[in-house]
Amino acid sequence: GIRGGKGGFGTLLKGQSKQAGAKTTLDFGACRDLSGRRLRHVNDEIKLRKWHELQQKREKGEEVDELAALKTESGIRNWHLMVPSWSDGAAFTNKGRRKHERQLEREVRSWQSKEERANRLKEEKKMEQEWAVMEYVRRGEVESARVSADNVKEG
Repeated sequence: GIRGGKGGFGTLLKGQSKQAGAKTTLDFGACRDLSGRRLRHVNDEIKLRKWHELQQKREKGEEVDELAALKTESGIRNWHLMVPSWSDGAAFTNKGRRKHERQLEREVRSWQSKEERANRLKEEKKMEQEWAVMEYVRRGEVESARVSADNVKEG
């Protein structure tokens, strides 16, 4: 007969993936749906539609909850589809979920602080320009007063 065992290499790989500390798969973009489309493309369509909706709200001046916009049903950043059933790694533990939410909150705060700094800089520039105009007007008034005083002395 044929020498060797029953194979089992796939079982060996599967067992290694479940060991503690093994990195879990969170990128399902290369998988396909039942109609044959790559999940990456389907997810990108959803992401683009959600971004467009948020942009319309921003243009209307409505308040946008950035933190809620970053959160997805799957719990994976920028993955708007559900996670495949064969994936064990997508299920965050409570600790992992809290860590992920804290990371999102920090990111939103950093965006907001950058936006606030930009607005403050704009305001400072505006104030500097107004001050320069006022100083220009004041100097003009001082000079015109000096010229008129000189004219009075001469005349």
